This record gives sequence, C-alpha cells and structure tokens, in this order.
Amino acid sequence: MTKNFRKITLLFSVLMLFSVIAHAATVTRGPYLQIGTPSSMIVKWRTDTATDSRVRYGLDPLTLNSFKDVATSTTEHEVQLNGLLANTRYYYSVGSTSTVLAGDATYYFSTSPVTGVAQPTRIWVLGDSGTANASAAAVRDALSTALAMGAQAIMAEQGGITSLLSRAPVCAQCGTWFDDLKPVHFHTPCPHCDGAGYIKSVQTVVSEILAEARKMASSVEGKEVVLRVHADVAKVLKSNQNKYLEELEEVLRRPVLIRSDSQLHHEKFDLA
Repeated sequence: MTKNFRKITLLFSVLMLFSVIAHAATVTRGPYLQIGTPSSMIVKWRTDTATDSRVRYGLDPLTLNSFKDVATSTTEHEVQLNGLLANTRYYYSVGSTSTVLAGDATYYFSTSPVTGVAQPTRIWVLGDSGTANASAAAVRDALSTALAMGAQAIMAEQGGITSLLSRAPVCAQCGTWFDDLKPVHFHTPCPHCDGAGYIKSVQTVVSEILAEARKMASSVEGKEVVLRVHADVAKVLKSNQNKYLEELEEVLRRPVLIRSDSQLHHEKFDLA
C-alpha cells in the first residue's frame, strides 16, 4: 500500500510538472517602451501568468549578450535598462529567467542622441487604440506607406466623419512646401520630385534660365520676353536682394515679364 501511494504521488508530481511546462506564460500585451534617454530605456509587457522578468539585449539580433532581471513574480513586467550607448539601436527579447517569450529582429529600439547635440529628427505620434488587432495594424501600415511616399497629412474616416490628422505642407522626401496641395494628393508621390527624394535648388533653376537665355539671345523677337516659372523661382527672380532679373534683361536686351505658375513643376520654365 505504501509503495503504491509513493508511485501515485510521484506520478502526480510528474503530471503537475508537465502541466506547468504546458501552460508556460504567454505575452498578452506588448512589449512596449517607455521613457527613453541617451543611456536608458524601460521595457514593459504583460503575461497571463506570473513569472520573474528578464530582458535580453544587444547590438545584434542574433547575439543578445546582455540581460537585466527583476526577481519579483508578476504579470505586469517592467525592466529598466541602464548604461546604454547614446544614439544606438539595440535589439531585445522579453521573458523570464528561464524562457524567452517574445523577441526577434523586429524587436528593437534606439536610444536618444546625446543631450545638446543637434541632428535631424522625425517624431511620429500615434495614440494607443488598446486593441492590437488587424485593424490597428492596418492603420499603422497605411501611415507608414503614406509617410514613405511623402505624405504630410492623413485623412481618417470613422462613423461617416472625416478628420485631418496632421498637416505639414512640406514634402518629407524633397522638402518642397506646397500650401495649396489638396488632401486627396497625400497618397501620391510629391508632385515636385515625383518621389525621387530631391529637387534642384531655386538657384540652380535660375542658372539654367540664364544659360538658356544666352543661347536664344540672338534669335529673340518682340519688344519683351515672357518667362513662366514656378512661384518659388518667380519670387527669387523678382526679389530686390539679387540681380537675377537685371542680368536676364541685359542678356536678352529687352524687358522680361515674369509670370508665376504654381502648377508648373519646380524645375521647369518656359522662356518665349
């Protein structure tokens, strides 16, 4: 009887062990990041069962050779990583001291630049929908695609109401300002650089106009010449702070009438 009881007890213990293994914790929220600084980052996540906490991290997603533990058993995990390099990308995973629950090459964060060191920065602010479902992912992907195409404003529709979520009248790719661009255009490449990522400067366009004027100077007819250019170029040509227009009229030996056309490509002009 005693031997049978011991066998039953042992069997029960083994079954309990397999039960614990089979019901290992799973991540139910996150991981997500908070309070990033040049040298630290807070990583948080939630699990369905209580465990201790470990964040493994490193500069290579295949070599997470550093880690930080919190011994307290909890479902609401919070680990602060310190002693990080500024302006550096780190890859990480989250879990317990015995198991990795989430983490691959898509899990990474970048520390802030050193305080006081200026560098170009883009800030993208998204609200927390609290759903983490396919619809939320679709919104994120649409915003990411629109941003890559130079969009600076996003129109959102919900319950029959259309809202303008953001507005900055400048192409993210080439930096061209366009106050009159309609929202419908924000899902197409910038009309000025066609998504190329750069355009010629106004000074370059003016130099090309002067070069073209020299070529056609001997064949120009009429009492005046009409120059049709983009509004930005026209503004520079008409400015009293430079001698571009004066030089142009000297080359052509007659008055030049400048006509501004905001629909004209930034780099194009018509001299006739």
